[in-house]
Amino acid sequence: MKAYQLKIELVGSKPLIWRRVIIPADVTFRRLHDTIQFSMDWWDSHLYEFEFPQEKLHITNDEGVWNDPKHPEHEEIRQWGESQHYRPFDIAFRNNLLKTCLKIKKVQ
Repeated sequence: MKAYQLKIELVGSKPLIWRRVIIPADVTFRRLHDTIQFSMDWWDSHLYEFEFPQEKLHITNDEGVWNDPKHPEHEEIRQWGESQHYRPFDIAFRNNLLKTCLKIKKVQ
């Protein structure tokens, strides 16, 4: 079975916080998200979003609540987000972090 070894680093952490994980080559984005969450001891409380501009590919689990003002739960979720001091999601910033912190290599 083909696999990849990922090094996940939290950019800007002092001291550097990082994890090394091995994932199957055919991993889904949902499973990649779960792996990152589990390895960092996070609680899966955020949406995930992966973007590959060269392939014009955008993968997310956002079902529209956050970005659709017409969604019935939008205002409630927005207010909750503000109470948690959330900022608007900046996909370009997040993708840049991923480019600098995920180092992938094939596992033999």
